[in-house]
Amino acid sequence: MVNMNRFDSVSLSFFLANFKTSACNWLVPPKYDTSPPIHVPASDSEKRRDILQQFLLWLVQDVLVPFLGGSFYITDSGPHKNRMFYFRHDDWAAMAAPTICSLGTATYERIRKSQAFVEAAGKVMMFGVLRLLPKDSGARPILNLRKRFWKKTKDGPKFLQSVNATLQNLIYEKFKEYSLRSKGPRMYFVKVDVVKCFDNIDQQYAKKIVEAVIREHEYVVKKYAVVYNGFDGAKRTFVRKARPS
Repeated sequence: MVNMNRFDSVSLSFFLANFKTSACNWLVPPKYDTSPPIHVPASDSEKRRDILQQFLLWLVQDVLVPFLGGSFYITDSGPHKNRMFYFRHDDWAAMAAPTICSLGTATYERIRKSQAFVEAAGKVMMFGVLRLLPKDSGARPILNLRKRFWKKTKDGPKFLQSVNATLQNLIYEKFKEYSLRSKGPRMYFVKVDVVKCFDNIDQQYAKKIVEAVIREHEYVVKKYAVVYNGFDGAKRTFVRKARPS
């Protein structure tokens, strides 16, 4: 399970593969615990398998998953895409500390709780979910503004709008107010795409850029494979490097 990728799914059949209920002595009723073993009716076998499924479901959901979440910070990474990594919490805290410290100085601005209520002006202030993605040096912050949250109301739980949806509505309201006040010509929003963008690049200008990067007249391209020990066995990756001859 710990070797699975980010979007891999797992079912009870995965844990029950090549698993025999007869191997669990605690599932055998006393009347069938004899030597030599006697025939077990199909109904009893199905009941024993159902009990085993319920036990494995409890073991995974209530023991294994909380244990992994409490012992490790589990995340994917940029260079390895959907491959999952398990960091001890103390190691991850030391690794992510410089990035967290820089968030309040370079990227975001810290505000007080009282200021947040004033800015909200009685409205529901939405927020995003920030997570850190490990990279070769440090971590990269990723802010999810599309996530929606539940709010308890007198009529029951209510699904709130995401930050993106809230901002879109605010922009629309402001633009609608401006367009009603404006006496100028009618305005339109147009979404366009450049046809054959790369075909229209100035070839001479592109040549100058390439000549500034490639300064040697001849290069040797080396291709080789690297074999290393991964989480689930031996892994192989291909490397290609170019060097001046």
